[in-house]
Amino acid sequence: MIDTDACVRQPKDVLDTPSLLIDLDVLAANIARMAAACREAGVSWRPHITGKKTPEIVRRQLAAGAIGVICAKVGEAEVMAASGLRDILTANQIVGAQQIRRLARRR
Repeated sequence: MIDTDACVRQPKDVLDTPSLLIDLDVLAANIARMAAACREAGVSWRPHITGKKTPEIVRRQLAAGAIGVICAKVGEAEVMAASGLRDILTANQIVGAQQIRRLARRR
């Protein structure tokens, strides 16, 4: 396991690849803008995790008002569930006994 705290504020050239690099101020502004747009439109917000695949970003979105997350695959849903997230929608068809067992497993 990588100590992610040790990676914060390090020069890019010392980080292992692949690494997710985030401008936290831009992230916060984008989350706030999306939350505000959804509130103003009177709609619920359930962000898709496929692009970020990062539970910490999802937690920030939930804190800003998202009602849960959408995953494309069972493996993504498993990662989110293992990180403690509970309101998870799997958007694609679940085919096969193994996929169904994995999806139905409670954490």
